[in-house]
Amino acid sequence: MAFTTVAKVKEALRIPAADTTFDALLATIVASVDSTFLTIFGLTSTDPTAYTNLYDIDDSETEGIWLLEYPVISVDEVKFAGTVQVLTSVYLRNPKSFGMLKLLSGGVNGARMPGTFPFGAQIVEVTHTAGWATVPDDLCGAATSVAVLRFNTDPKLGYDSEKIGQYSYKLGSPGGGSGGESSGGGFPGTVNSVLAHHRRPFATRN
Repeated sequence: MAFTTVAKVKEALRIPAADTTFDALLATIVASVDSTFLTIFGLTSTDPTAYTNLYDIDDSETEGIWLLEYPVISVDEVKFAGTVQVLTSVYLRNPKSFGMLKLLSGGVNGARMPGTFPFGAQIVEVTHTAGWATVPDDLCGAATSVAVLRFNTDPKLGYDSEKIGQYSYKLGSPGGGSGGESSGGGFPGTVNSVLAHHRRPFATRN
């Protein structure tokens, strides 16, 4: 499963399915766009995939860990210094898919309270599943829009504007307006608007 396909991009460009003139180029563009979008979420595949990472805890009062790959579907195993923890003692803070892993500990009269992670380098190991059972339609549309943009920015092929369903843009300089023109990262503003609904507003690496 990918964010977009050659067929979707050809349809958006109104290239007949039987016309294979640009198929090789479009396949390269689609692969590049797919890789770009996967990198945004730290994923290796859009399909639900298990990831295992070690995390440094450099503050003895750390109450949450941002899992590296998301959207998170499930937390499958947590270890502290190699010791497996009971999964009922961990939970994902809302929005769960963003992947903030939190701990629960005993409290007064049996109440469950936020806990802290053990201090140390590479001391917490988490295996979790991330990706999508079905990639959201707006992300697929955004990826198609980016592929069309990349195709059209080739001076031998391109136009200065395009409309794809609800996604429309006019080519401009990077960092331009947030509406239809291209903006930070080389994406059209409409694509950044879609991504804003799905991605964390900050980078997290551990």
